[in-house]
Amino acid sequence: MDIDRQKLERANLLHWKLVDAKASFLAKLGATPYDNAHIDLFAEMKSEFIIYEMKSVHDDSANLLAQVRKAVAQLYEYRFIYAKPDARLCIVTNRAVCKANEWLLSYLEQDRSIAYAWTEDFVHFSAHPQSKALTGVFAPP
Repeated sequence: MDIDRQKLERANLLHWKLVDAKASFLAKLGATPYDNAHIDLFAEMKSEFIIYEMKSVHDDSANLLAQVRKAVAQLYEYRFIYAKPDARLCIVTNRAVCKANEWLLSYLEQDRSIAYAWTEDFVHFSAHPQSKALTGVFAPP
């Protein structure tokens, strides 16, 4: 029981580190980052709007697929509830997608029009070229 609590605490800490790091990144771009009771992070800049869902991924990436599935559902739900049909969507994690799950990037980018970005140092963010295109003015360099 104690181990489960520790895992949950670590996941929550990673989650909020992701939110804070991405908010700082957006502010440096000139965007104004926001959050609310539902959405982890969203921003508006140059008449464009983006919704982020942050997910912590275990060191071995064992929970990656489950986390991405949750994020996909949440992003579509938020875009609908908040009446932002043109909002860009992006999943942000603390890990790059491993070789065995690279298919996931094609699924997200090409089939779902959802970008995938990650950071391992909570300062710099990375994304593949297609994800950068999907995030537009909010893309990491």
